[in-house]
Amino acid sequence: MSLNNFRPRTLFCYHVPVNLQRTKTPDKARIQEVRNHLRRKPADGNAWLVLAQLLSSGPPGNDLHHALEQSVTLLPDNYQSWLLAARVQQRGHGLAAVQKWLEDVVRQRPELAAPQLASASLRAVSDLPGALKRFRDISRDFPRDARPQILLADLLQKMGQFDDAVRCIEQALVIEPDSAQYWANLAEIRLLQGTLNKAVEAANRAIELDQHLPGIREIRGEAYRLSLNWSEALSDYRVVDRQRPRDPEILNKIGTCLVRLGKLGAAEKLFEQAVQLNPALTVAQLNLGLLYATRKRGDVAISRIRQALLDSGLDETNRRSAQTTLNILVEHRRLKPFLDQAVKNESVGELQAALESTPQDLLKSDRQSVDKLRELAELCSEFEFDGHDFSYSTDTGNLPFIEAWAQCKKPSGDVLARAVSVDLATGPTANPGNPERRVSATRGRSSMLVENSIPGFSSRRRAKRGCGIGRLEY
Repeated sequence: MSLNNFRPRTLFCYHVPVNLQRTKTPDKARIQEVRNHLRRKPADGNAWLVLAQLLSSGPPGNDLHHALEQSVTLLPDNYQSWLLAARVQQRGHGLAAVQKWLEDVVRQRPELAAPQLASASLRAVSDLPGALKRFRDISRDFPRDARPQILLADLLQKMGQFDDAVRCIEQALVIEPDSAQYWANLAEIRLLQGTLNKAVEAANRAIELDQHLPGIREIRGEAYRLSLNWSEALSDYRVVDRQRPRDPEILNKIGTCLVRLGKLGAAEKLFEQAVQLNPALTVAQLNLGLLYATRKRGDVAISRIRQALLDSGLDETNRRSAQTTLNILVEHRRLKPFLDQAVKNESVGELQAALESTPQDLLKSDRQSVDKLRELAELCSEFEFDGHDFSYSTDTGNLPFIEAWAQCKKPSGDVLARAVSVDLATGPTANPGNPERRVSATRGRSSMLVENSIPGFSSRRRAKRGCGIGRLEY
C-alpha cells in the first residue's frame, strides 16, 4: 500500500488547527485499513497520525492516546501531530493545562518548531494579537522553516488582511518553491482576494506539482466560475465529483455551470439530486426554483423558492433575487386569467385594470442593479463605441454594455443615439425588404426575442428615464 494513501488530513488547504468535532460514526473501514497497514509498517509516522485523526472523531480512549504518542515520537517536528495531541488533551484538562504542557515541551526541545507552532495556534483562540506576534517570533527563530509564514497567513486571511497573507505565503514559497500545498494556499487566498487570474495561475502551479492534491481542483473551479469561465469550471468540478461522488454541494456547482452552458435538462437533474441528498442545501433549492421559473413551470418554481426563503441563513443577495423572482411569478399567475380573457374577448379593458394594481415594488428600478450599471458606464466611458461590435444578432450578454454606454457623459454627439443605432443593413443576413425580423439570441439560460424594424430602428429602442439613469427597452 502506497504511503500516499496515508496523507495526514488537513482542512481545505491550510495547515490550520485540526477540527475535533465528534461524529457518531467514525469511519470504521478506514480505521481498520490503516491498522492493517501499521501491522506491516509499524514505524510509519504518517499512518499513526492518520489513525489518530480518524479516532479523534469519537470518544477519547487508549487507542487514540497510543496513536498520538506514536505519531509524536515518530514525527517529532510535525505540527499536525502536536496540535492534534494538544486538542485531545484540551478535552479533558482544559486550555491552560495544555498550554503549560506545550511550554514544558518547548523548554525541553527548543530545537523543534512544531510544539511552538501548536502553542501559538492554541493561543489564537483567546489572544489573536499574541498569536500573531508568536508566529512572527517563531519565523525569526526558524528562518528556513516555511510553516510559521503559512500559519501566519491563515490568521491574516481570516482577519481579511489578504495582501499581508499573500506576502507571507510568497515568503514561504521562497523557502519551499516546489511545495504544491503552499501554491494551493496562495491560490485560495487569491480567490478570497478576488484576483481570479492570479488564483488560477497559482492553482495551475499546484496541480503541475501534485495533480492529486486535495482541494486544489475545487479552488481552481471556483476561480473559473467566478470569472465566468463555465466550461473550465465544469471540467474541474467533474474531477472533484469523481473524487467525492454524491457530494450535494459539488452537484449544485456542476448544475450551475450546466445552466450557464445552456444544458438546462442536465442541470435540473443535478439540482434535484443535490436537494434529495441534502434538503437543507438552500442554494440548490433556490437554483432549482429559478430553473423551474426559466422553464415556465411557475407553480413548482414558486414552491421551491418559498421553501428556500424560509432559511434564515440565506445571504442577502440571494434572498433579494429569490424574493423578486417570487413576486414576479406570483404576479404572472395573478394576471394569467385576465390575459386569457382578454385574448378570448379581444378586449384589454379588464387586463389593463389588472395591470394598474401591479405591486409598486415590481415597477421600481432595482437600486443595486442600477448602481452596477453606473459602475459599468464609468468603465465604458474610456472606450470608443462601435455599433458594429454589438450587432442585433450578437450574444445578449452585450446588452448591459450597450445600456451602460448610453449613460456615459460624452462631450460630443448624442451618446444614447450612437449606443442604440446599430446599422442593421450591414449585417450579413439583413434584408431591407423584410421590415419585421425576429432574431433569437441566447446566453446561458437567458433568452430574448427581438423584433426589429429597419426603417425606424432607433425609435423602436426607447430610453426610459427613471431613478436618474436610462434603461433601454428591447
